[in-house]
Amino acid sequence: MRLLRDLQRKRKLEQQKKLAKGVALGTLIGGILGSTAGILFAPDSGKNTRKKNLRRCRRFEK
Repeated sequence: MRLLRDLQRKRKLEQQKKLAKGVALGTLIGGILGSTAGILFAPDSGKNTRKKNLRRCRRFEK
């Protein structure tokens, strides 16, 4: 009985590790793809975008 419980615990732990690895890998791949898409589809350069955001912030301050 104890051997069976130990095997079940070991199997459950292995499944949890596999799931955690999958979640971590999915998060990493999603972050990379999202960053790439953001860079590729950005309408302006970073410098222009920062200027626009600064202007918008100044309008809201008034």
